[in-house]
Amino acid sequence: MGLFLGKFRVGVDLGSTNIKIAGIGQKGQAFQLLFYDVIDLIKEYSLESFSEINDEHYIEQLRKLVTKYHLINAKVSATLPANSAIIHNLKLNPDQTESEIIETIHAELRQFGLEKIEEMHIACHEMDENNSEEQQLSLLACAIPNSVLERYRRILEEGRLKASVLDLDALGVYNAFNFFHGKKISVPTTVLQIGSQYTVCLIMLPGKTPFFYVIKLGGNTITNKIMEELCLSFFKADKLKRRIFRPKWTNTEAFQKLTLSEILSEFADNLISEVKRCLQHYQSCEDVAEIGKIYLTGGAAKMDLLVSLFYQKLKIETELWNPLNFFKKTSAQQDEQNRQLLGIHLTPTIGTLLRGD
Repeated sequence: MGLFLGKFRVGVDLGSTNIKIAGIGQKGQAFQLLFYDVIDLIKEYSLESFSEINDEHYIEQLRKLVTKYHLINAKVSATLPANSAIIHNLKLNPDQTESEIIETIHAELRQFGLEKIEEMHIACHEMDENNSEEQQLSLLACAIPNSVLERYRRILEEGRLKASVLDLDALGVYNAFNFFHGKKISVPTTVLQIGSQYTVCLIMLPGKTPFFYVIKLGGNTITNKIMEELCLSFFKADKLKRRIFRPKWTNTEAFQKLTLSEILSEFADNLISEVKRCLQHYQSCEDVAEIGKIYLTGGAAKMDLLVSLFYQKLKIETELWNPLNFFKKTSAQQDEQNRQLLGIHLTPTIGTLLRGD
């Protein structure tokens, strides 16, 4: 695993409603968390809907962050949205020529309806589980539209940041979890990155090809349903949704409590159903019987009830996963509160940082 060079590295994740940023330094073999921040664009600009967010909002906030943390022309690792990409596992003959391998990759990707390959940026990563005895080369192929790639590069550049690494957020999740837990995993382990617009389902086990799947359910699913049921703006519905994140709801009418509970249960049922399908597919393909823990991370994952519902429905131990808990804690109580509140948003950000060049 390549680790970064220099005094520190900056990671940026441009989500659909949030900007996540973190800086890590290295002292010997230890990593030091230098700073982290999560900017809620809906709240920052008092927007009525996430559809009102535009590139200028990202650029303006990035420039403020550059000033705040003294990051002029800093090299950054940034993430790209997995829902814009295709992620595909390939088994290739290592004796193939480079041109034959490229043609094989293109042929595989065309199965997903990609006729205009030239409009896609394709990157491949050789997986660690490659076994020379099998005489196969295991590759993870990722294809993302050039237009998406160029848009994110432009936002970062106009925000006064230089992208030295661009990762899919799904790969950032894999890298973060694998870095801290990879050597400890003995049974298939599931990580769910639950964001605003979609959920990344990752199932991993050393020696096996990791499984990636993008589920089209996220925190905005809940917000949109609250808007519909209670006739609220997106901003007010999102604010009300955040009450679900708290262990106890306060100052909420009985009808709203009932409605929020039903909406959350419907969201959880749909998400759990999709995850169950992923687990069954993985077990069938990899011929494994036992499934280990499920870890929930991402901004829309921080609901105590959601953890309980996963356990009740699947009978699999489930817990929240916060990457900041693996860095040395500070003595400042406020900073510790922020660590628990914001850290769960930062999994792809931390993962792309640890990947390095």
